[in-house]
This record gives sequence, C-alpha cells and structure tokens, in this order.
Amino acid sequence: MYANGNAIRIRVNRGLVAGIFVGLIIAASFAFLTAHQDRLTFSSLTPNTLGGNNPAASGRDPLLWPFSRDSIWNLPIGSNARYVWAGIHHATSMAYFTDADILVLEPSAPATTVYANYDDWGAGTRCSAQGGALFTAPIPADFVVPGSHQGSPDGDTPNAAAAILAADGHTIIQTQPFARCAGQSPTSHYMFGSEDLYGTGETGSHGGSGLSALGGTVRLGELVPGGTIRHSLKLNIDSANFYPGLGGYRWPAWKSDAGGAGYGGSIPEVRMGSLLAPKPDFPIDTLETEPGKIVAAAFRDYGGYIVDTSGWSIYNFVTERSPAGSVQDEFNKAWGYSLNAGVGANGWARDLDKIFTNLYVVDNWDKATWQTVSVSNGNVGVGLGTPRVGWAPEFGQVPPPPPPPPPPSPPPALTGTTITLTTSKSPSEINETVAVSGRLTDASGSPVAGRVVSLEWSADQITWYPEGQIGQFSAADTNGAFSDHMAFRGSGDHSEYIRARFVGDATFATSLSSVVTQAVVKLAVSAPPSPPTSPPPAAEPPATPDRSEPAPTTPKNLSPTMLLLALVSILLTAAAALLSHRVRMDRSSGRRSRRGRRTNASRRPLPFDDPEDDLEYPL
Repeated sequence: MYANGNAIRIRVNRGLVAGIFVGLIIAASFAFLTAHQDRLTFSSLTPNTLGGNNPAASGRDPLLWPFSRDSIWNLPIGSNARYVWAGIHHATSMAYFTDADILVLEPSAPATTVYANYDDWGAGTRCSAQGGALFTAPIPADFVVPGSHQGSPDGDTPNAAAAILAADGHTIIQTQPFARCAGQSPTSHYMFGSEDLYGTGETGSHGGSGLSALGGTVRLGELVPGGTIRHSLKLNIDSANFYPGLGGYRWPAWKSDAGGAGYGGSIPEVRMGSLLAPKPDFPIDTLETEPGKIVAAAFRDYGGYIVDTSGWSIYNFVTERSPAGSVQDEFNKAWGYSLNAGVGANGWARDLDKIFTNLYVVDNWDKATWQTVSVSNGNVGVGLGTPRVGWAPEFGQVPPPPPPPPPPSPPPALTGTTITLTTSKSPSEINETVAVSGRLTDASGSPVAGRVVSLEWSADQITWYPEGQIGQFSAADTNGAFSDHMAFRGSGDHSEYIRARFVGDATFATSLSSVVTQAVVKLAVSAPPSPPTSPPPAAEPPATPDRSEPAPTTPKNLSPTMLLLALVSILLTAAAALLSHRVRMDRSSGRRSRRGRRTNASRRPLPFDDPEDDLEYPL
C-alpha cells in the first residue's frame, strides 16, 4: 500500500504542476494581447481591415471589384438624374456580338515583354513583333489571345483593349490592340496612361474614348444564375448613334474617333463618354430571360458608358477575357445558349433590343457634378439625389505601393540615335502634295545609313497611327537622309501631326522625332475679276541680231484713220463721176455744133484745128 500511496501522491503533484503551468501560459497570452491589441486583428471581429490584395479580406477584393468607391465605374445613379432620350437605333446585324477586354491581373506571373506591332485593324495578323519592346509585365506563359484574322471569338479584327496589373499590385498598364498568338511573344501598338487599381481608374485603352479597359467590364461570376452586376457597364455600339459635333465626346471621355468624323447620330447628348440608362420605371419584370434581367438591373442602377465604336450595327457591353476564362464561354455553359445572338433569334436577343432601345442619357453628369458626389461619402448618386443602391464597400487597409524601381539603363552595346523631320511646306492646301523628309543620325551626329524609318500620324497628338500614304520611308541614304511625298486631307482649316520613328536594331537604339505640326488650309477662292483696264504702253523690245526686218507696228486706234480714208474715197469718187458727166455733155454739144456749121454759115467756127478730133480735158 505504501508504494501505491506514494505513486498516488506523485501523480497528484504532477497534475498540479501542469495546471499551474498552463495557467501561467494563458495569463501571459492575455497580457500580451492586452498590451498589443493594436497590432493584432481578426476578420471575424474587426471587418474591413485586411490588406486589399488578400482575397480573404472582409472588404472588397480589388482584383474582382476594382477602383475606389467614388470611381465612375462604381457610383450608382441618383434620384435627381436628368434623363434625355438617346434614340439608340435597333441593331440590324446582330442583337449581341462579344468584344471582350483582355484582363491580366496576376502580379506574380512571369515577367513577359510585349513588343510593338503595327497591323492594327488592317489585313495583318498582329502576331509578329514589328518593333521594339513596349513594356514588360506579369503574363502567364500559356495565355493565348488570337490576333486579327486568326479565328478570335471576338471577331476578325477585335478591339482587344488590355489591362495588365504590374508586379507592384497597383499599376494597371493599358494598351490596344493586344494579341498573343500561340507560340509567339505578345504584341500591341498603342499605349495609354497607367491607373492605380485602388484609384478612380477612369482612363485607359479604349481608343474611341480613352476610357478604362478594366472598369465597367462584366466579370466572370456576374452574368450567371443568381449573379449581380454591381458596377456600370461599357458599351461598344454602332457609331451611327453618335453625334458628330462638339468634338464627338463628353466627360468622362477625353477623345473620340477622329474628332467625331464619321459619326452619324442627331442627338447632341449622345457622344463618346455618355452615360446611358433606362428610366427607373423600366419594366424589368416583363423581360423574358434571367440574364436579360441581370443586365437591365445593372443599366437601371449604374448605367453604361459609351467607350468605343463597334463598326457595325450590333448591341454590345464589354465582357472579360482573361487567363481565368471568358464570360462568353461561361454564359454559354450557364444558360445553355450563346451570348452572341442574331436579331430576334431568342428571348435573350429580344430582351437586349428592348433594353438598348429604351436607354436615355443621364445628362446632368460632368466633372463638377462628380466632385460634388465624390465628397458626399455615399450619400449622393450620379446626377445628384439619393443613390438607387448603396455605394461599393471600402477595400479595408490598402497596401502602399512599393517604391518605383530605378529606370533601366540602356543596353551598353547600343548607340543612341536622333531623328529630325520636316515638311517642305506649311501651311499646305488640302490634298496638296508636300515632301516629308528627315535625317537619322547617331549620338555624335554622324549619319546612320541603310536603316528604315516609319512615319506616324495623329489628329490630336494623343492617339497615333501608322501614316497610310508613306508608312515607311525607303532606307536612309549614305547621309542618313530619307524622304517621300504625301498629301494632308480633311476639310476646313485645321492642323495635323506627324512624327518619325526608328525602332532600333542590334547596333542602334530606338528613337522618335519631335512632333511636326502641319497647318492645312482650304483652297484659295479667287475674287470675281474686275473690269479690264488698258495696260500702259509697253516699251518696244530691242531688235535682236537675227531679225533683219523691223517689227511691224500698229496704231493703237485705227477708227479715225479709217473714217478719213473712207471720206476721201467718197469725195474722189464723187468728183470723178461729176467730171465724167461733164465730158459726156460736152461731147454731145460738140457734135451739134459741127452739124450746125454745115447748115448755118453765119455761125462762127469752133476754134479747133481739126473739127473731127475729140476734145481733151486734162485731169
């Protein structure tokens, strides 16, 4: 028993020691939490405090619902919005045809260089690199985006506006038209200003308006059964609806296609950047399909901004195409019919026609009104008044962006280059041919021969295009010079802009000339001719050695001379006729005198030697 009793006492003592030890640990833990509660938080207890890049954050995930609460893409319409009829034409080609934006929001993907390609919307494929590097950004290695004429589901020449999130998790790089053909490097052409994923995010790579490629895009998981679109939409529709005046655009757009040239609409409020929405009483319940009702609710609560031109008569709101998939494929699987639809083909097509042809412009929406709404902290909506739905939630704690990396040093093996460019005449008349010439030199001013320089054109110095008449100059000569001819088009007095680009090679670095402003004027209209006046008498030119005869001269006015000669001629003729008459009379008198002399001897004989001779009268 003794041994057993000792054993019992030992077990009791050990349990007591363990309990005391555990109590000390718990007490120390509470003491630490109390002293450092500002450093430790729990999402279940303290919402909206985790970092914005963390998908588990109790606030908004910026990768799925980007930009600030007061971004135009997130603001709901207010009760005081003023609606103006938009008059959108019925689509005649397709009720819907997809034109997706390319979204790459994977900052940990491999760094990939995107190269310049100038095929744009022409006959080329956009697949091959035709120029130097545009930028480097994280892009998954297996992400393929077909180029032009490559069987893209977004059409033969898709707009392909792209938004790519940089490795810093903040910077959105935007470009258009993006392509990455299978087995080749990605390409694009036009670069637009960067935006911050946590900022307002207005601008971007939609070339028709200059608006964002990320904001307003219908994302994966939104247009599915039970889905909701909690942001405004982006519209690519036929330019026959757009008013060509007033520059063809309005805020928040900052540009239009060629200043509105080619737009065919008649309602001034409908321009690039216009916000379209149905009136609040639009009968959503009468629509035939669930996806139609989801889209109509987004239009009613947030509206849709016109961002680009479709190029044909269709309805379109922009959807996502990304490494995670495409809304087009998701829609087809979720609903059992295609997102693309012919006119009147099914209930989805009929719903879209009813929605788009009942859209109005929210006309009291401009920069100043946005500023008023922005400071309301969720109390005011687009167009002022109570917002139809609540503002987007906060992100929570936004991670600060990392410091910018140092600028890359130029490759040591490359020699810098400089391009000069000029035109032979400015201003020039519309359609007048002018010479465009320049010179390519290295950093020391020595000519760079045998290289090809391309010419770019712009109507506004913002969006640049390959110039269509020259395109590329012939290779520079031994003096580095290049030249060609072109005509500046358009109507009315205006300015156009050109610049020259050398893409570089293994020896010489890329370079870009200064912008040349070409003034273009209308053809001069001649004034009506004034009545002619007699010129002063010209001096007689001196005789030349090979002319032996004098130059004939002509009186300045022959009329008096001719009248005098005619009068003299008439007088002489009359005198001659009178004398002739007197001669005949005298002859007759002479004959009678001779007969009388024979019969009347008393008469004196005529004093002529020969009575038979004729009389003579000297004239």
